[in-house]
Amino acid sequence: MNDIDQRKYTRNNESALISFGFLHQTPRFLGFVKNVSQYGLYFITEKPLRIGSLVSIQPWRCESPPADTFSPPSRRRADAICSQSRNKPRHINAMVIGKVVHCRRLDDETPPTYGIGAHYESPSV
Repeated sequence: MNDIDQRKYTRNNESALISFGFLHQTPRFLGFVKNVSQYGLYFITEKPLRIGSLVSIQPWRCESPPADTFSPPSRRRADAICSQSRNKPRHINAMVIGKVVHCRRLDDETPPTYGIGAHYESPSV
């Protein structure tokens, strides 16, 4: 599998967990990063986000206890990634602020999942 995807900006495929939330609010949500570029990232989550929303995004460490806001399916997915030691982010190293540029429902799963594209508003990772 090719680790680089060439579109408008070069994207690097990634398989990592993140937590994200709205600025100045406590609840955090779980996301599954699919690719990153110098200008943003694409991740999958159960939380739909409004285009234009600003969210804080940070790497999720497998050693961290699961948050109450994570649904059972998200927890199982995170546990599977962590148990296989696949959560070693290569391109996500620090917290960033991202602006949501698209949110698309992916399928008819229960709970629903969404593909989120976000551009970095703070220095890139």
